Amino acid sequence: MTTRRGGRASHVRPRPPSTGRPAPQRVRVPAPDAYRLKQARGLDRRRRGLPMPARVLLVVAVVALGGAVFATATGGIGSLVRALGTSLSGFVDDITATPTPSSTPFVVADAPVLASPTEPYTNQPRVDLEVTVPDGFVGDSAVRVRIYLTLEGQAPAPIAETPVGSTIRLVVPVDLTPGRNDFSATIVEAGIESEASPIVTFILDTEPPKFVLSAPKNGETINRPNVVITGTTQPRTTLLARNEANGTSISGQAGADGAFTLDLPLGPGSNGIRLTGTDPAGNQGDSSSAWSAAAGSSPRCSPLRRTGSPPHPCRSRSS
Repeated sequence: MTTRRGGRASHVRPRPPSTGRPAPQRVRVPAPDAYRLKQARGLDRRRRGLPMPARVLLVVAVVALGGAVFATATGGIGSLVRALGTSLSGFVDDITATPTPSSTPFVVADAPVLASPTEPYTNQPRVDLEVTVPDGFVGDSAVRVRIYLTLEGQAPAPIAETPVGSTIRLVVPVDLTPGRNDFSATIVEAGIESEASPIVTFILDTEPPKFVLSAPKNGETINRPNVVITGTTQPRTTLLARNEANGTSISGQAGADGAFTLDLPLGPGSNGIRLTGTDPAGNQGDSSSAWSAAAGSSPRCSPLRRTGSPPHPCRSRSS
């Protein structure tokens, strides 16, 4: 394409011929905001039905209306109204009532402690109870320790009362009754008594132990160097068997069932044997009589007999 003035090309693009109509324009429509779209959807959902609280309230109202109709039909509306009136009146009274102060009872929380004896069995008619008092009561002249004694088949009974001293330890002497004695202690302050302490037990026993021998038998021939003494006595009795002929002795203790077994060496000739014992309370006892074993023709044969019974000849046995 050339210009009018020469043969040079023009740099201006020629415009297409006009048709008289405006050219169409492209318009970009923005997407809706996500938050506003979510709110709009929520409004649509809420328009579809009642909220959950309104539904619950509607159900309750329907049930109440049904109950009222039923009470009216059966004549129970009066009782219902009176019951509601009484409940409402009591509720209002509780709210508007003036509070009345109440006294707090005084309680002694800590109880004393009694020391348990190493051996509950004793042959002494009077013992000392060792009482440990809580620190908070030491030196208080208004506080006292009360001792209770419980015998078999009887209820606890107070037997002594003593003031608290200047230390936590207190010794209270008490008398024992033959048999089992259960002791407990409490603390008394201003007429208020604490819980009882754990029980400690003493058993007064003044009877010596008795022996029931099952072997050997009187006049039995012993063809061995030792004699086995068996029997029963008071449980936990300390035993001592002594051969007066050769000076040998053997000690032992009866079991929890009172049974015992002692193995004592024998010597040639006559063997005088005596059995003694001391029970847990300290009482001493011995067998009612002693035994003696006389030597026979064989050194292994020793006829055993009680002291005072006639001699038993040793029967010869072939070895």
